[in-house]
Amino acid sequence: MHSIGVANRAARAVIVAAACLLTLVAGRVAAADYPTRPVSILVPFPAGSMTDVFTRLLSEGLQNEFGRNFVVEPKPGGGMAVAAGFVARAPKDGYTLLLAPAASVTLNELVNPNLPYRGADLAPIALLAVVPQVLTVRGSLPVRSLAELSAYAKARPGNVTLGNGGVNTLTEIAAKLLAEDLSASFNHIPYNGSAGVRAAMLANQIDAGMDVIGGLPEYAREGKLVPLALLARQRHPALPEVKTLLELGHPRLDREGWYGLMAPVGTPREIIDLLNAAVARVLKNPNLVERITTLGLQERYGSAEELADVISRDMKAWRAFLAANPITK
Repeated sequence: MHSIGVANRAARAVIVAAACLLTLVAGRVAAADYPTRPVSILVPFPAGSMTDVFTRLLSEGLQNEFGRNFVVEPKPGGGMAVAAGFVARAPKDGYTLLLAPAASVTLNELVNPNLPYRGADLAPIALLAVVPQVLTVRGSLPVRSLAELSAYAKARPGNVTLGNGGVNTLTEIAAKLLAEDLSASFNHIPYNGSAGVRAAMLANQIDAGMDVIGGLPEYAREGKLVPLALLARQRHPALPEVKTLLELGHPRLDREGWYGLMAPVGTPREIIDLLNAAVARVLKNPNLVERITTLGLQERYGSAEELADVISRDMKAWRAFLAANPITK
């Protein structure tokens, strides 16, 4: 009986080893001619948003690299959960990817226990860019500094509207933390991305918002929008006179957004390596880098392992941060 048990265990070991070998071979075969059809990149914000525009620039470069279409599919909603959840459940073949803002694979699951996916359901491919945000007010508001915004809001508790990029986003958390720091009460309005925030400010529908840099200098010169402070770790060359919130005495607001490219976990490593190498070449193109900078982003290429490290560090920092700074939803 003992010899039979040993034989059975040996047989199972052989089967497992064979299965692993078949998986490895299948991955190499799949990667050998990848892609053979269009690849979808899902974006968790609407068409026309900065994230969407950036993804289209990236997809152009990937199309040139592979000679196949990379189709950008905006899928907003659920505080980025709709797009991220869809990719997490997609076939593990490299044909459905996610343009992942930082919060979609870090902060989301910490503030939403009912999230239909987890960051661990998605495999890192490459770190792409850093995404500074700008606290901005509509030009017709009698406010030209953070101190003036604070005084204006305190005189009108709960009546000053402050837009953010959506539920569970970095901009929502930052806006609520800033309100606490200023001891001011705002009416927080979530939008599906920064495009909606800016449109609402330009239409005088909201007083202030967490905006992006792309296009903002022109609106500032025209007096239509007024940038007050950057949510970033350093100033941006497009707005050199605008101080960071750190410089203005808000040490809790040191969070920084980024974009990463991700696939369903279990996607063959060979395909991830192919995509990462292509992204590295795309982000070295000076014309593309210039266009990305014009959007207000900062190119920040990183390997799959580097993106995994960034996610791990951010998760650890966010857990500690939220434990010490609980946010009222």
